Amino acid sequence: MEAWKQVEDGIKWSGASNVLLTGTRGQRIGFDGARVELQEWAEYLVRTADDASLEVYQGRERVKRLSPGVWRVEYQNYIGLGALRFVLDGRPLPPLPVEVRSNKFSSLAEQHVFYRALLDELWRRNSRLPFSFAAPTVHAVDEAPQPPSPLFVYHFLREHGAELSAALETVLGAPHRVLAEEEALVSLPQVNAVDADVIGWILAHPEHWVYAPHLAVARRLNGHAPARVWQRLAEETFDTPPNRFARHLLRELTPWFAHPRLTPYTDNLAMARGAVETALHDPLFDEVGEMRRFPAESQVLLKRDGYRELLALWRLFHLARRPFFGPLEAAIDSRDVATLYEFWCFFRVVDELERLWGRATLELKVSDEHGLEPKVQARFEGSRYSLVYNQGFKRRKDRSGSYSVLLRPDMALLDGDRPFVVLDAKFRLEAAGWNADDDDVPARQAKRADLYKMHTYRDALQARAAVALYPGDKAEFFDVEQGQRRDLTLANLLKDDSWRGIGALPLRPEV
Repeated sequence: MEAWKQVEDGIKWSGASNVLLTGTRGQRIGFDGARVELQEWAEYLVRTADDASLEVYQGRERVKRLSPGVWRVEYQNYIGLGALRFVLDGRPLPPLPVEVRSNKFSSLAEQHVFYRALLDELWRRNSRLPFSFAAPTVHAVDEAPQPPSPLFVYHFLREHGAELSAALETVLGAPHRVLAEEEALVSLPQVNAVDADVIGWILAHPEHWVYAPHLAVARRLNGHAPARVWQRLAEETFDTPPNRFARHLLRELTPWFAHPRLTPYTDNLAMARGAVETALHDPLFDEVGEMRRFPAESQVLLKRDGYRELLALWRLFHLARRPFFGPLEAAIDSRDVATLYEFWCFFRVVDELERLWGRATLELKVSDEHGLEPKVQARFEGSRYSLVYNQGFKRRKDRSGSYSVLLRPDMALLDGDRPFVVLDAKFRLEAAGWNADDDDVPARQAKRADLYKMHTYRDALQARAAVALYPGDKAEFFDVEQGQRRDLTLANLLKDDSWRGIGALPLRPEV
């Protein structure tokens, strides 16, 4: 018997009590037997007669009751797969899988392509940041011990499986080893070194002497010779700090291959999994102990082939534990696509500015409580300008801020303290007729309300230009002197002072 089925009113669970999911305007809800298709920014109601004993959860968050026996469910800035969960009399019901579709895309297929490209680019940008971090973030790995999310780990293992395999192959082919000195008692024929310490030990331990007048050494010991002699033995060992580090990394990665959220994608992780499992079963690690502290001083880790690459991958793996990535991980887990898009736009603008002004240093202000704090700045080697993220501009006497109310754009280019270009990421759009190149695809333009907001930013902050970044098709700019322009690009806006006005620029991850 199916746990959920489609009825005329909506989607129903039949058991000890009925739970019904319906649209607020009576719209039919899509259901293919595996999951329900819901619309972003649409309201849905959960109804039941067992008001007191039912709890409704939207993902991990409990849904507040709207009225007796009624809960309202709405997905805002959320796209992709999720689930509605229900607990009746303390007993969980079978979850109802949902897929949230955004009206910003013409089809689910287009939505899937956009979201996958957005996540992939965020991963690549965050894991291979072209800019460096300022000093406050150096020890963030130790200060933020939260584990990375399964999605972060999936992208890490998929993206770097080949590098991990090559590094492990190099290490196993030429593992680091050292000569260890061990003290032991050996028989007289096995003695290979005699010095003052050995002679002193023989004289101090007559209990090990035996009568052997035929031996040359017995002439000095009244016809006796030592049966056993103390020796320092040099022995090669693989139990070194670099090998302990390598073993620690392998054991840290191993549990993820059995994680329930990653096991459906084992084919994509085959290279990484094979490399890790093969290395762990190598006899090299049989004698290697636990890593009790990180060997930061090891020149082998810093310079030797194989180990150097493993260290770089370990540091990359722990990027997820920096407070900077807290909001990003939370957004990914909750499918908060507006936050994901805002982060992606920030990185995209930094990339463009690096091409114009030189290498960037990202000065992070972070906390474990809030993650990425306002006023994060990207400074550039070849320029006096900087890019500031989510800084509030309030009224100041010197007019370097807002001349009216407090405003907080997503990004602002600063000349000193004064903003001269303002950028605001808006994950929303509206229909605008049809594309000139493809009559089968509707064109999408920025919302007029977002253009009005750009007027607010430009006017209050006295900036040269204010532009909304959005995932649409039409670039438009309203220049103070030249009127409407269609040739707006991010590079032109940032490097050409002649662009003065407001506009909207399509910005989408590359597919």
